[in-house]
Amino acid sequence: MTGEELFVYQFNLTKNDWEEKRIALEDLKKSSENKTSQNIDISKLSYVYLQSTKKFKMSIGPVKLEPETGAQITLAPVPQVLAMQTEKPINIDGKINEKEWKSAPEYKLEYQIKDCGQPKEATVFKLLYDHSSLYLAAELASSDTAKLRKEKTKDGGNIYEDDCLEFFLSSKNDLEIYIHFIVNSLGVKTVHNRSYDKVADRIETDTAYKIPWQAACHLEPQKWQIEISIPLAELGLIPPLNKIAGFQIGRENHVLPEYSSFVPTDKFPNAKNFGVLIFAGTRDNIWQAENVNLQKISDRKFTLTGNVLCKNQAIGSGQTLDILGGVVNSERNKISGQTVLKSFSFPAQQFSLNLDYPAESEGQHRLFVKIESSSKDACWQAYNFQHTLPLKVIYGEITVNPQPKKIKWGKDFLTLSAVENIIYIIKSASSRTEKTAIFLAEELYDYWGRKFKVEKIDSAAGKKGIFLLAGADIPPEFSTGDFAKEAVKIPPEGYYLTVNDNGVLLKGSDEPGLYYAVVTLMQVIKGPMKITEQPQVKKTEILDWPDLKYRYYGEHTMWHRKKKERDTVIEEYKKYIKMRIAGQKFNILSMQLDHKVFSERHPKVENGNGFITKKDLQEIEKLCREHFIEFIPGVASAGHFNWVPASVYPDLFEPGFSRAANFLNPGFYEFIFSYQAEIMEGLNCKFFNITHDEIWSLPPKEAVSELNGIPRKEILYKDILKQYEFFKARGVRMLMYGDMLLKTHNGDEEGPRKGIYEITSRLPKDIIIVNWSSGHDPDSGKTFSDQGFEVINANNGFIPSPGVRESLAGFGMLCYGTSHLMSGAGDDIKSLQYGYSSVLRSADYAWNIKSDSGTSVREFERNKMINLCSVNAVKANPRAKAICETVDLSRIANAELKKITDYNLAISAGQQDIGFVPMLLPQTAGNNVIALAAGSKPILDLGKKASALYFLQAFHVDAKLRPNLCKRYGEYIWGIITVNFTITYSDGTTSEAKLRFGLNTLDLCPPDSRCIYMPDVRYIYQAKTETGAAAFLYQWEWVNPYPEKEIQKIVMIPADTEAIPVVYALSLRGVK
Repeated sequence: MTGEELFVYQFNLTKNDWEEKRIALEDLKKSSENKTSQNIDISKLSYVYLQSTKKFKMSIGPVKLEPETGAQITLAPVPQVLAMQTEKPINIDGKINEKEWKSAPEYKLEYQIKDCGQPKEATVFKLLYDHSSLYLAAELASSDTAKLRKEKTKDGGNIYEDDCLEFFLSSKNDLEIYIHFIVNSLGVKTVHNRSYDKVADRIETDTAYKIPWQAACHLEPQKWQIEISIPLAELGLIPPLNKIAGFQIGRENHVLPEYSSFVPTDKFPNAKNFGVLIFAGTRDNIWQAENVNLQKISDRKFTLTGNVLCKNQAIGSGQTLDILGGVVNSERNKISGQTVLKSFSFPAQQFSLNLDYPAESEGQHRLFVKIESSSKDACWQAYNFQHTLPLKVIYGEITVNPQPKKIKWGKDFLTLSAVENIIYIIKSASSRTEKTAIFLAEELYDYWGRKFKVEKIDSAAGKKGIFLLAGADIPPEFSTGDFAKEAVKIPPEGYYLTVNDNGVLLKGSDEPGLYYAVVTLMQVIKGPMKITEQPQVKKTEILDWPDLKYRYYGEHTMWHRKKKERDTVIEEYKKYIKMRIAGQKFNILSMQLDHKVFSERHPKVENGNGFITKKDLQEIEKLCREHFIEFIPGVASAGHFNWVPASVYPDLFEPGFSRAANFLNPGFYEFIFSYQAEIMEGLNCKFFNITHDEIWSLPPKEAVSELNGIPRKEILYKDILKQYEFFKARGVRMLMYGDMLLKTHNGDEEGPRKGIYEITSRLPKDIIIVNWSSGHDPDSGKTFSDQGFEVINANNGFIPSPGVRESLAGFGMLCYGTSHLMSGAGDDIKSLQYGYSSVLRSADYAWNIKSDSGTSVREFERNKMINLCSVNAVKANPRAKAICETVDLSRIANAELKKITDYNLAISAGQQDIGFVPMLLPQTAGNNVIALAAGSKPILDLGKKASALYFLQAFHVDAKLRPNLCKRYGEYIWGIITVNFTITYSDGTTSEAKLRFGLNTLDLCPPDSRCIYMPDVRYIYQAKTETGAAAFLYQWEWVNPYPEKEIQKIVMIPADTEAIPVVYALSLRGVK
């Protein structure tokens, strides 16, 4: 459930001597119920304002008011460039000297990629077109063109590794599909086509795409020039006049280095950050749209309004105008509407048109507005906007993840008072079953505060309680369920769970299955999000099992770069393993360790980056084993070998490469085998991941497919065999990445990688391939499986594998130490790709791949994440009482929200149940929030005991400063701290609580609303600003470690960041 919808009535009347007239809401309510009119004397009215959760119609004299139910959408103009028409074709020689170029508008690359700073070396460009071709000219400043990297001498391949210009065109304007052109300073070029395959129903990138285009370069000492010609027919832009295309241009400047673009972007390529290229006529455009507004008036219906302006009365007056409005979303769906203005009245005229949106979706959208006159003059304007849909779920609906195969809910609950506080296991149960029973008892105590004992029995007859069975028969008391007969034989790691009047039964097909039944039971118990005086469990019956043998969580932490919080990272990560990895039924944790481990044999490797001891590794492995996770250590021993300091070990690197190991140096194997052996010491290691991805990247110009007369593919083949034999001799099975073994990914590029993929069929088939290439080649998993390998598809983020699901042994995700966050880890695109919701979606897919349709993460979020966030944010609180009480913050409120953010929230003041917790919401006017600006230090005197505190909060940050805030993630592991709460008890002792960006707090109006699904947020309160924009408040629970102590005061101390945290409401939970 989200915040109630509010209808706002407001109207100004112009007579200055009129006075304010207040109307009792109760009177209006009665009038509405009786369907009567409420007559108001308007003789002294100057302003009418009313908020209501009911929809009223009002008449004030001649003025009729109805509530505005539509939401005004914030439109961000998209940068535009013009390609001017020319009659004479351009000679492509790299010299920008034709007179036609002089009249073309000039544009500049204004932004550095990622940080949006001003590039140090300028790049300018122009565009022209004729009846058959599009022409691009660019001039790139350089301090010394002799230093340019220009190692690619043949068309094709990774030309972006040279100094180059990249040019993107999307004639479909759908935020996904485009053609990518790249040219280096020698005029060597390549082109990639990203297109939609209707048969396979997926977007694919074709790196072998051919198109008859031309490019030439001209070098001078301190600048170089490029001319490009592209056939318009290949772009689908014939005839070109008045057409548009998505457009981006960028420069790879490896000398400085810096990477710049025309439209601000976080990376290349990102079609969502494209600008617009307009094919203009020969004369200046006389039309313009102003005050363009897009408003959502109801579900699937929008209204587009604005003004048409004309700059030339002689041409414009009396013309008929066709006005087209169109919207495209990130899922390639398009909608449009059209209207006609007859006999245009100079100088301006309003327009309005409707847009129907039957397949409404969330995320980034692009609005296009086209004005075309009867004389065929036209103008285009484009805007980006974020669209948010109402949430589909009801708060407190039990949501289990991964989704069980079969589930049936009962109508009521089993109350704990009717059940003995005993967990029963059969006398012949294994020690592992007993350990699982003890684990469940601990979980129940943490949540309910009830202590359960574990008791061994011969029979369940006559007993009520919780029964755990691993591989045993179902007792008669639980054998009447719909799935009970099927539960006699459950696939490996599967389980049967039923809750009825006789108690709770958890039956696993084996020990892992029994553990997963416990994991599911705790989700069912926590799901309603209500703490009751008598603990309850929803009656249910569940039959479930995993589809895949391996459910893979790959951890590639970057934590060694973060100097703060490294002393606590291991203990915090253990909690993460239990809650987020085991709690989502992953059964592999592959952790790339590299130089993060303190080494006794090679102490110089750590070089200040170490934070993991051997004892830490042993404790992590033990924890994983207890939760049925296979801990797999990994070390990059080939392509990403630069974790080894080259200044200390120069001979271990191949000359000319910055991160490639020297396989021909015997000392490399002496080093790597010694290091790998040390990593495995003290561990019960069954597997080891050598990674082996992206070998021989960024090659020097002279690097070819042979080294010292030996084919590189044979060098790599022998290397893999040596490492394979090293591990096999120790009873360890080897994993490696598969990109170098694929012709379609990194295994057949020009240069040192040519023909590498040919060794794949000769490799031992008991190597497990971790395939992160399915985004490049969706069939790659089957390619490996057909050759006899076990394959785990695991990508950077969630990428489904519908076409090869029968070929896979495993599925998962590669994570980079940020998957506990949803924002603030560099930028929102990266945060969402590797974030919390992607992990949960990957867990669900890995468990259910054979029946899962491959629903996008975005849709998964809308259907499930509100409740999954809530359940997973529940903390151990055995002293929690069912009763909560509000805290009045008005006495220390120090700011009006509108003065901080330029808007107030359109929500009702007073007490509301938010996430089943009563909270006191402030008035709209006056000081209504606690704003924690720099230097402030509000103190709340409390004088009460509490088992938990509930903060309803968010932060505001200026859009221009937000990138700087995100950069602070380089200092923190668990999220950027925005607030430190110091809780002082009556005995003078203290506790600390922290709000962290992307973990439990976020912008009031986040740039991307998907970021709201944070793992430590108990409830997401969806509100609106006064203008109808989506806004959110986040309810975070802090559990008091000392509930027996009275909390004297709470000191709120903002961290030194760009954000202004805002506390909106506070409640506390009683102590039992």
